[in-house]
Amino acid sequence: MHKTRLNPKVVVFILSATLASSCTLMTERECKNANWYSVGMKDGMDGAGLSRSLNYVEVCGKHQVSVDVNEYERGYKFGLMSFCTDDKARRAGEAGRTYNFEICDGEVKDLIARAYLEGKINRHKRNFNEIHAQQQVVMTKVRELEKELMYTKFQNPMLKMKFDELLKAIKSQSNNIDRDHGF
Repeated sequence: MHKTRLNPKVVVFILSATLASSCTLMTERECKNANWYSVGMKDGMDGAGLSRSLNYVEVCGKHQVSVDVNEYERGYKFGLMSFCTDDKARRAGEAGRTYNFEICDGEVKDLIARAYLEGKINRHKRNFNEIHAQQQVVMTKVRELEKELMYTKFQNPMLKMKFDELLKAIKSQSNNIDRDHGF
């Protein structure tokens, strides 16, 4: 059996990239000067998980700087109040973005999840309507071609047969879409 050997430089690069992306990097100066309430508030407003504070503790701990976790959590909870809104969740769903409603508390979480799903449904309806409008444009062009064909004699019967088959398939697909979606 052939064993593949990894280049140690590649392994170090991959591990470094993974570690860097898994935690919030802060310099020693940023750790010392941080207003932990503000940092928590921003993370809450951005919808980051509360576990992000553990990243700060780890990174700043390497600089021998302690994180005021209580202030961070107070700010985080305040920031969540602006993140955990049905309007923000609905807009995220409509835009096709992910929305971490799991971090919202209790009953609010259910309302937020519902708003997010409503937004996703609105997005899909909008996309469907756009596709339906495009379908109507195509069908209009097909009807125009049909009219032209009525005035034009086909010299090649095989070509006419292929066109008829294609036209039948387009109409069938259009009827299926209309039937399935109530148009």
